[in-house]
Amino acid sequence: MKRILVVDDDKNIRELIKEYLEQEGYYVVAADSGWAANKAKKKDKFDLVLLDILMPGMDGRTTYMAMKFEDGEFVDAPPVLIITGYSDHRYTKQLLEREPGVKGILKKPFTLDELKEKVQEILGD
Repeated sequence: MKRILVVDDDKNIRELIKEYLEQEGYYVVAADSGWAANKAKKKDKFDLVLLDILMPGMDGRTTYMAMKFEDGEFVDAPPVLIITGYSDHRYTKQLLEREPGVKGILKKPFTLDELKEKVQEILGD
């Protein structure tokens, strides 16, 4: 069973994605912040991270960079699908252009079919 970490500060979006992907047969952990996401990553191994970019505190870009650096060393981070309402945001573009682990952007609002298609594309399902 593929494991997915959903990181979004919007409770409604986070819960909708979690519930839907669980119905599709994935194991899903939801985190409401970058700190919670990195804590979850230390406890579990994920095949994919769905990551919001604009979050209070630790934004998505910082969260992604923290996932790549653990205990003073660079580590393999799971592939990332950015979920954001700001696809033209400079951090989003920089991540997509410069980070090979970032596999795409899903612009909010999106349909559940679009979500499923993108997740399956990245995971090879």
